[in-house]
Amino acid sequence: MVLNFGMDLRMERKEAYRILGISNHDSMTDIRRKYHKLMMIHHPDAQGGYDLIVSQQINEAYRFLREVLEKDGIIEDAASWNAGLNPDAFCGRSIFVDYSFLDKRIPIREVASGKYLWDPYLEEFRMLARSVAVATGDLVQEYACDGNDAILFHLLMQEFVDPAACARKLGRAVPDADGEYEFEGAVGLSDRTLMQQIEERNGEWRLYGRERANRVVIYDGEGTIYGNLSFEDDSYYYVVNPIIASHPDQVRITAGTLHRDRRDLNYAGKLDLKVRLILDETVRTRPMQNGVKIREILREGMK
Repeated sequence: MVLNFGMDLRMERKEAYRILGISNHDSMTDIRRKYHKLMMIHHPDAQGGYDLIVSQQINEAYRFLREVLEKDGIIEDAASWNAGLNPDAFCGRSIFVDYSFLDKRIPIREVASGKYLWDPYLEEFRMLARSVAVATGDLVQEYACDGNDAILFHLLMQEFVDPAACARKLGRAVPDADGEYEFEGAVGLSDRTLMQQIEERNGEWRLYGRERANRVVIYDGEGTIYGNLSFEDDSYYYVVNPIIASHPDQVRITAGTLHRDRRDLNYAGKLDLKVRLILDETVRTRPMQNGVKIREILREGMK
């Protein structure tokens, strides 16, 4: 059968089954798993073996079967969610809502699914993390990628967060400074000599941050490294850190109060920081596109 991808297609179900290598006894989970595995081989990012026609046939067969199964009532149409989309995300995710504040007997519910971006006004960060953890677990189960859960989770999280858009909603707007937002951070200190030098400075001073191994390292004007930037709010790692990494000239970090003997943090002390982001029209961010990295991890898991 020759498929004309420039026209409205009329594919038979048996042809779609043949292309995907499935039978009418396979569940939608089985269909999705086989589709992903075929695309791992024939996708443009795959190492060798890429065939444009085959890739188009696989995509069209999968799309066709989803439409057929939806019409048959086997797959229900997912509810919509009032948030932006990242069409380039590797996979979709579930949107979870917790209504337990109304009634403890109400369980967490899935209200939609798709490649929806995180909107802090609509969705709690813990619910975003939960949804991405579920998506990660599904991928690990499909491709047997034991030991790569944390890496996959981090890469998927980056695909659902637009740092600048979220920063404007999460940060504290600086009075009389249009487009500037502040975030509270800290850096743990283990060097007591450095702590003594900080105490002698007695006041606020400028610090800097640079990305290193998915973290932000804090250092001063003389190049002395203090440690990694940390936050009490976990969402800031996916919102503030990417902006520091991509737009360092739009960031102002100042030192605050020094706290000594923070044994609960396994540090000799902690230095409070104020991170100010200048989000003018030059700061345009977008969610990460980690498809290539994700495919590499999954491909290793298939071996």
